[in-house]
Amino acid sequence: MAAWRDEDELENLVRAARRSDAARQGLRFTLSHPVTAAIPPGDDTLFALALDLAATFTPLSPEEAEAIKRKGLETTPLFRNTSV
Repeated sequence: MAAWRDEDELENLVRAARRSDAARQGLRFTLSHPVTAAIPPGDDTLFALALDLAATFTPLSPEEAEAIKRKGLETTPLFRNTSV
């Protein structure tokens, strides 16, 4: 596993993710769909965060899922499938 270049940066990222509802909502969105697995973060600290979040998993309501979908449609994707 690759080490972070800046451990303080990693600590700040994990602290922010714990305070932010975005990480929890993202995992809830994934696990609320018929998936066999959610790909966990590669860093062991972030993996532990994902496990903590999964321990309190509750499925999204239809309204919450729609709100996340709308938010996703308002953002610019990192990658686009140009073959479609």
